[in-house]
Amino acid sequence: MATLGAARRLARFVIGLTPDAIPASALEAGMRLALDTLGNALAACRDDFGRAAIAVAERLGGPPESTVLGGGARVATANAVLANATLAHGLDFDDTREDAIVHTGCVAVTAALAAGEAAGARGREVLAALVAGVEVMCRVGLAVPGAFHARHFHPTAITGASPPPPPPPGCVACPKTRSCAPSASAGVRPPASSSTSPTAPGPSDCIPAGPRMRA
Repeated sequence: MATLGAARRLARFVIGLTPDAIPASALEAGMRLALDTLGNALAACRDDFGRAAIAVAERLGGPPESTVLGGGARVATANAVLANATLAHGLDFDDTREDAIVHTGCVAVTAALAAGEAAGARGREVLAALVAGVEVMCRVGLAVPGAFHARHFHPTAITGASPPPPPPPGCVACPKTRSCAPSASAGVRPPASSSTSPTAPGPSDCIPAGPRMRA
């Protein structure tokens, strides 16, 4: 039997993860990360880039699946994640795993919340998706510590899309939610600089056709 590659093993891990399999300490850490991420996002809503991100998501619109933080509008899941991830990271006070050099909350939290809302998932399922997304990003970042920055790429964008954080466990059968929401927050690969930082976890070239953002 052929040996599974690292990407396939990681994908199997996130697909099979359930809330009951996650240690209580990890669930607690996930809840704290969610609160921290939401606080950062709401604090950014009145900044110029924050207002612009909200306006773009509302203009892109789409089916009313997920909420745009700070605006209250419900738009297509990918568009909500685009705005919310930008808000969460834009002030640069969000979490950092220093050895992997990644900001996990702006990708994992925003994707899990938006996908969970769109699918009507329960809180524990959303939390499990959040934890799995953090695990993915940290493992990928730890595999090549510092290598992305050395090549002038933003590790948060790359680790968040390799593979993307999963939807909540109850949403596995939903192809649209599974494919578009996480990727919306994790596809851009700009040079790592202060001018591009707010949108580093922003739009993706992996989002399906439709009223969603295109790179």
